Amino acid sequence: MALRSRPEQRLGTSALWTAMGDDVLGEVIAGVVERPGEPWTIERMAAAASMSRATFVRRFTARTGGTVATLLTTVRMMVAADLLANSDRSVVRIAGEVGYRSESAFVEAFRAAVGTSPARFRKNSMTGG
Repeated sequence: MALRSRPEQRLGTSALWTAMGDDVLGEVIAGVVERPGEPWTIERMAAAASMSRATFVRRFTARTGGTVATLLTTVRMMVAADLLANSDRSVVRIAGEVGYRSESAFVEAFRAAVGTSPARFRKNSMTGG
């Protein structure tokens, strides 16, 4: 699934999968995908990769061309879109599951990333539109 936000503000899915080709980065990214609601920080990811913060950021940027923050948003929105399309969980519950403390912050981030509100996305996914 590709998110429709402005290209300069997102990590393209191809860059995400390029990073997954790096064993160390791939393990960290897999952790984010499996547990998107956890408080992921650069420091936490660097520790999981057994690297300094600076080394982790350098390697991540070299492999993806993007930022860690963009990765987090991309993964969280991909997981949220999947949950919206394939579950009956409330928007507020999904927001919490992907790491947002407020529904309004989640709705704003989702709209910026996907181009529509979570409710409309769910409705369109149910009708095939």
